[in-house]
Amino acid sequence: MISSVLAEALARQRERCNARFAFTRRLNRRLDPDEFKRILRERVDPVVQAIQQAEAAAVDQAAAALYDLSLELLAADCLGKSARYPLVDQVWQRALPALADRLAAAPRRLAAALSNAACHLSLESGANGPLWLESLLQLAGQCPGLDSLLDLGKVLAWRCGLAHFRETALTVWQSLPEELRFAAVGVPHWQGQISTDELTARLHNPWPDLENPHAEPHLAVMARVGGFRGFGGKFLTLPRVMAADGRLYAYDQECCWSIHADCFGATLQRYGPDPPPGLPSPPAAVTLSRQGAVELAGCRGVFPLLREWMSMAVMGPTLAVCVDRSFWIYIVAVIGGGGA
Repeated sequence: MISSVLAEALARQRERCNARFAFTRRLNRRLDPDEFKRILRERVDPVVQAIQQAEAAAVDQAAAALYDLSLELLAADCLGKSARYPLVDQVWQRALPALADRLAAAPRRLAAALSNAACHLSLESGANGPLWLESLLQLAGQCPGLDSLLDLGKVLAWRCGLAHFRETALTVWQSLPEELRFAAVGVPHWQGQISTDELTARLHNPWPDLENPHAEPHLAVMARVGGFRGFGGKFLTLPRVMAADGRLYAYDQECCWSIHADCFGATLQRYGPDPPPGLPSPPAAVTLSRQGAVELAGCRGVFPLLREWMSMAVMGPTLAVCVDRSFWIYIVAVIGGGGA
């Protein structure tokens, strides 16, 4: 049974809620009424009760918003027992009740933003969704308002593996309270060792050494992206890489993807059917021998897994390499040093 708080709020909006459910079910005949009742009882109700404790006047607005959003997520298989993304369920079970005071002000906006972030994190195999959720719960109390909390969520999504959020996240990160910035990017141990301005400069370098702010620059293989589509990867045929317009790209015979990589992760984002005009061969700033010896930006390293390389491209301190008979693209980077 749902609580009297939610039951009375829905009763006051019965006609609207019934119409909303009927419309959604016409669009999706697989929608299970019993499963939606369970979601209302086990996920929506605790949140509405928490909002009632935080700001009773916001209950009706919140109940309507959460009813609609949970119904949409269930219809899209993003919430419920058959959901594709368990992290969304964790957001509703743990984060929304804990953030009831923020939800009271904008229930649809906040719940949708956090659910959307959970979906994005779930879609990237290299992303750390549980870390994002734990960090959000730990740091949310330091955010002075709703906008700050949403900005924190974006920064944490970047930190937890969504490298394609980098440019946006860097911008909003600088609007966070100064005392929150170190923790938001996972380096609270740097606080007191370097200033906020120094941290800003280092983060504008995509590859700071997060363990040692004073580390000398060195080369390392930081990630691999791609993989064969038949095993859940991106590529149908063996990929190649190129540089164009300040970005790295990977492409096969069917599609082109932009490469996004930094110290927090690496992702591929669909660009289009064909690669952009660009540089078909690597510039002289990098050398890669058939023994896997790399020289880039004054740093040297030997990586045997790159010995049979077939294609490479460089952009700044980041080198992307394709090797023979592999659907994976290896990301080699210059780690450490100051801001770029």
